[in-house]
Amino acid sequence: MADPTDDAEPKTAAEDALERDPAEAAPEKRSKAADPQEIKDRNRRIREEAAAKRRAKRSAEVRRAAPARNLDTSEIVDDAMARTTHAVSTWLRQNFNVIQYVILAAVVGGIGYQIYSYRRGINVARATDELALATQAERARVGDSGDATPDRYTGLLDTRPVFATEEARLKAAAEEYRKVQLAGSSTTSALASLGLAGILFDQGKYKDAKAEYEKVKSSVLAKKDPDARGRAFEGIGLSLEADGNVEAALAAFRELENADVPGFKALAEYQQARLLFGQGKRAEAKPLLEKALKSLTKADDDSKKGLEMGGAPKGFLESQVRELLGAIDPSAVPKKPAGGLDAEQLQRLQSELSGPGGKIDSKRLQELLKKMSKSGGPAAPGAPVPSPEPAGSAP
Repeated sequence: MADPTDDAEPKTAAEDALERDPAEAAPEKRSKAADPQEIKDRNRRIREEAAAKRRAKRSAEVRRAAPARNLDTSEIVDDAMARTTHAVSTWLRQNFNVIQYVILAAVVGGIGYQIYSYRRGINVARATDELALATQAERARVGDSGDATPDRYTGLLDTRPVFATEEARLKAAAEEYRKVQLAGSSTTSALASLGLAGILFDQGKYKDAKAEYEKVKSSVLAKKDPDARGRAFEGIGLSLEADGNVEAALAAFRELENADVPGFKALAEYQQARLLFGQGKRAEAKPLLEKALKSLTKADDDSKKGLEMGGAPKGFLESQVRELLGAIDPSAVPKKPAGGLDAEQLQRLQSELSGPGGKIDSKRLQELLKKMSKSGGPAAPGAPVPSPEPAGSAP
């Protein structure tokens, strides 16, 4: 007959020791006479009790895992959600004080941000209004302050402000620009510095003008807006030139040439050539003018669209370059096509006069000739008719 403890788990070291030498496990009983069979039965009983405890522990673990194994997928998901919900609710109850302070801080922070945004919007709007007033003062009329009369050609009124003298106009514009500098954002302040620099230059305060241009050059606006950056470079050079520091002005225009500001490279080359020509250095000025003229006359998309070069129309800067280059070396100036039209204008004229099949439409040609005879001479295709200057405007 098999021993009932055969299916028990391996014996522990203590149990093994008891079986090998019961006397060692109970030294206090050495002196007593013990029946060997009784000792053996007692040791077996101890082993059986230990095995029963281990089996009960395993059974409890099996029973805890049994519900999850006997559930289908939806019930397992529900059980997991219930356990998670219970854990979350327990955590919330334990940390409710901390959570309510976090919620309160978030609400207060949100309200504070809304107030800050509202106040900032008001300040930006106020600075923008001040900037508009400064621009109006800068472009104001000088002369009679009487009621404006409608223009005889358009019937429109000139609503610009009127100042008695040029000095009063410049002073008012400078004051408005300074207000924007103090109250505006970084962008509006940079724009105000750019406008104030121009006013100071017109007032003959060249050092102060240069300082304002330096502010614009180092501003965030100059990093984002190429036009503002190019105007700051040019303004520094012009201020240095007007202050009598020609060499520093040349360095400033050279820096503008190398700054890779779109639309300002040819302008920087022309400004350098103009200063060199004034110093009698014609040989150094000629290559700069030739490069500027080449970049201005190249047939690319930007030049076809009449890209503004440094704030001036491309055609105006090109005429200045041609005039200065002609003063140095007339043979270096490329000849324009007959009639003063370049290749692009001739191509546009041909497309306007072309009829079906690409042939010249005689009817359109006759209409164009009649317009030319009435206007007193040829005009570039697509060129706008100049409007008369507003009445009472400054010369």
